[in-house]
Amino acid sequence: MKLLERFFTEAQATYPSSQTILTEEFAQLPGIHPTSHTPALMAQYLLAAGKLLPMQNQLAGELLLLCDITPAEISEPLVMACISIALAKTTTLAFAQQRDDIAQCAAIVATLQKFFFFQAGLLGEFFSNGGSRHAGEPNKIARLPGNQVTVASLAELLNNRRETKIPLAVLVAHIAFSHLAMEGGAYAESKVFTAAADRLRQALRDTDIVGRFSGDEFLIVLPHASGAGLAALAANKLIKALAAPLDVAGRHAIGRLTLGISLFPEHGSEVETLLHHAQIAREVAWQSKNPYAVYDKEFHRQNRLRKSLEAMLRNALQENELEVYLQPQADLHTGRIASAESLLRWRLPDDSMVSPAQIISIAEESDLISALTMWIVNSTLRHLSALIKAGINITVSVNVTPSNLLDPELPDFIAQALSTWNVPASKLVIELTETAMIGDSERTIGTLHQLKSMGLTLSIDDFGTGYSCLAYLKRMPLDELKVDQIFVQNMLKARDDERIVRSIIDLARHFDLKVVAEGVEDLSTLEFLRTLGCDGAQGYFISQPLSTGQFTDWWLARKGLLIRTDSTAPRVI
Repeated sequence: MKLLERFFTEAQATYPSSQTILTEEFAQLPGIHPTSHTPALMAQYLLAAGKLLPMQNQLAGELLLLCDITPAEISEPLVMACISIALAKTTTLAFAQQRDDIAQCAAIVATLQKFFFFQAGLLGEFFSNGGSRHAGEPNKIARLPGNQVTVASLAELLNNRRETKIPLAVLVAHIAFSHLAMEGGAYAESKVFTAAADRLRQALRDTDIVGRFSGDEFLIVLPHASGAGLAALAANKLIKALAAPLDVAGRHAIGRLTLGISLFPEHGSEVETLLHHAQIAREVAWQSKNPYAVYDKEFHRQNRLRKSLEAMLRNALQENELEVYLQPQADLHTGRIASAESLLRWRLPDDSMVSPAQIISIAEESDLISALTMWIVNSTLRHLSALIKAGINITVSVNVTPSNLLDPELPDFIAQALSTWNVPASKLVIELTETAMIGDSERTIGTLHQLKSMGLTLSIDDFGTGYSCLAYLKRMPLDELKVDQIFVQNMLKARDDERIVRSIIDLARHFDLKVVAEGVEDLSTLEFLRTLGCDGAQGYFISQPLSTGQFTDWWLARKGLLIRTDSTAPRVI
């Protein structure tokens, strides 16, 4: 316990502004007084985590087990729940009745982890060096300097430039690999990061500094970057360096590089401040799907807003405050409304709506995506069960993310939900985006085959806008393609869009797949799609998304038929 406490004490002494950063972060968390979190109390939280969950290597739990004291004031269920939510990347809500305490504890642990670099192995270096933070050995995985060496080099540069104010740039680079040989384990991962480190090193000048910052992050210092422009040029070089696939043991690993950039002296003069601002910029870049972002003060406001929405989303899931809407789909061969797409809606207390894209982004960033998807599936099937009982015999599609398809619990959960609500598997369509095709393809395809074997229908959403690949269409057990609305809406005006739609329909025919066009907003477009042999249509011409109650009334009023109501005499189209 004393050793761990000394770690925090030395960390604060070495990085005095880290306490300021912690104070700012804790000030945003309800019910937490920042000054009360002394090194001793911080040690208690992390010690409890390591004692109770030694397998969580994010906290170097195996090292924490050297201590034999578990703080009595932190209950075992609370710590297990908070670590599970904050760090183990699971969405277990078994302790929902204690959610305020769990959220507080989880926020504390996550904040400590973030600002004291546990994920970078700093804690491990501290223990392995007998309680000394002066660890100078290179990172064994990437053959690069470790976190401490790189940070020390940055600190030395800043000390030498305090009077002259000669600019430099700090980059925090996160690498997300879309495909890794999972069976290769830690060895394959180390080879991937070694290859990535070599690419990054070759793209930089000899005077630039690059080191391992955390498990999947690198820290880069550009001593000669005199402004945001030069830093951006360097960022683009790094992105280009990782654009080509990495060959690891005969397999390809594709890396997505996301960088956050902070500048000295414009964005700070202390190591911790520059690192903090670079990390914030990296998070903004990741959330906005951009390859890099240069720090801006406005990011703090965005960050606070996002944290607030994350807490509200977690609460909305627990309190069942989200809604499912249904948008009808028409069968262009029969003129019947035989299906619908389930769409998520979230109305805030001020009556404003959070966009579905923002909800998904927040859920993925906060590791709520599995819980959110399971909520959507369960709610959709509950409503579908009621519709079937009311005589509305339709199928309903649910969207899943690439990360959902890597969740081994997804098929079993869907099977259980179908059984709970007594809905035939043939009534549920699983929609996935094209980006799912470039993830861990072996696991993704395996999950899709499992879902297909259960009797579910599988559909590719927004086809033509992402990573369309004939090889994936051949390997995946698909039933349907949905043509993205950006092509459909302009197909009568833009010849290229019409050719794309026609080509997708022809392609689907060759693969024996059904085709549904999204974004149908007028009768002319619908009729033209019908002449092309398109199977289904969805869009505002048919209907906007409806609450489940509105959908029931809408469908029954039309007796399940696609009826044109904008003419003097309503008729079946």
